[in-house]
Amino acid sequence: MNETRFDNPLPENSISLLTVPRANYDELIFKILEQSKSPLVCYVTLNKASSYLAEGLKKHNMSNNNFYFIDGISAMLRDVKEEKNCLFISSPNDLVELSIAINEIVSSKKFEMLIFDSLSNLLVYQKNNQHGLSQFFSSVSSLIKRQKMRALFICFKNDEKFPFINENAHFIDRNINMQGQ
Repeated sequence: MNETRFDNPLPENSISLLTVPRANYDELIFKILEQSKSPLVCYVTLNKASSYLAEGLKKHNMSNNNFYFIDGISAMLRDVKEEKNCLFISSPNDLVELSIAINEIVSSKKFEMLIFDSLSNLLVYQKNNQHGLSQFFSSVSSLIKRQKMRALFICFKNDEKFPFINENAHFIDRNINMQGQ
């Protein structure tokens, strides 16, 4: 299914690819988080530090208590300390560490939704590892289906044309193409 708006909730037990323009990415992310209405969200971030996202949630009057972050960017930029609702991984270059982190966190609680921000960033870190990237995506997709979750994989406009996205399209139940809404 292809759509151009994010008006309705994601179907249960589904994987969606959300394509967003870079220009108003921040605004769209928080709009989507406001609309998600999932009681417990696992947010994997390879794009923004979890502290930035937590501040944004506060600004948009959303509780951080509904989110658990897997942060793959902060430890590359600064020393990190353990936080209550966050697991820091060393680098988005390590797909095994990222996969284990997602599996452990998602299996530990009853998350209804996983947000992966973003495939575009993962493609940058893994540009020479398409096979490993496909294995990672297959593994995470299987986990989502087993856990009967909803998942939203974010991708920047034009990055959806990367061969990796097309080769793994069979895992994606719904495509949503946001055009600056």
